[in-house]
Amino acid sequence: MIKASWEDPLVNRVYRSLAEHYGFTISPCRPATPQHKGEVESDVKYVKHNYWPLLRDREHHQGHDTPRYKEAVRFLAEWNSTIAETREIAKVGKTVLELFAIEAPLLARLPPARWESITCAVAKVAVDWRVQFQKAFYSVPYRYIGQQVLVQATRQTVRIFYDSQEIAVHSRATHPWQHLVKAAHGPPQAEVYLATCSRGLVHACYAMGINVGLMAEAILEDRAVDAIRPLRALVGLKNRFPTTEIDQVCEKLLRVGVIGYTSVKNEISHERAWSTCSRPIFRFAREKEYYEEALHG
Repeated sequence: MIKASWEDPLVNRVYRSLAEHYGFTISPCRPATPQHKGEVESDVKYVKHNYWPLLRDREHHQGHDTPRYKEAVRFLAEWNSTIAETREIAKVGKTVLELFAIEAPLLARLPPARWESITCAVAKVAVDWRVQFQKAFYSVPYRYIGQQVLVQATRQTVRIFYDSQEIAVHSRATHPWQHLVKAAHGPPQAEVYLATCSRGLVHACYAMGINVGLMAEAILEDRAVDAIRPLRALVGLKNRFPTTEIDQVCEKLLRVGVIGYTSVKNEISHERAWSTCSRPIFRFAREKEYYEEALHG
């Protein structure tokens, strides 16, 4: 429970999801009244004062001061079928099996699929209309930029809500820093929009690679110089070079503390020129036969 209240309790989102999946009703007890849980906890008390002493005595007679796990599991099944289910319930006059036979036809069938545990988080929609959730980015309609949204994720799906209304659904990211973006979520001229502010350009750099984003952050930290132009130029490199190559060069420069768009561009050009230039092949001035004659002479 998030909020304990007799009239209007606030239930944990994950617990609510479990209840909705299996179709049971959450009926909390009144706050600060543990006696209201007596009927539920009496089953625990019954197991504690019946099953556990029997198991402990049986294990003690076999020379085990601490009950063995496998024997506890085996004896639990035996105790349940021979003692727990066949006992007559006080003030009812029926056994557990007889009561279950009456209730079984009234029970609903279990859902065909098991419930998947969900993870919830609150995130803020960035200027590139994406939210960050567990080292991945997911897009939402751009009109929610700057708003706080609720992210609910399972192993397969990520759902995003605003004011209890679902605004986006994505498949779960498969690797760190993956961007899952739906074109319909962006404004009509997305590239133009992102180029109008520094934070938008930084997010565009992160979309090219984690190290490109870190390079953009480093460029932006130099408050004495307007970073808009170099950031635009850095984003523009993707039109000339593969983003993986740009990311590798940014990682190399960041490692030695070199920051700047020009450095990135020059390093890419230098590496490409070095990889394509012809290199001289060195050889000994004399043929190998000369050395063979010297050795055998």
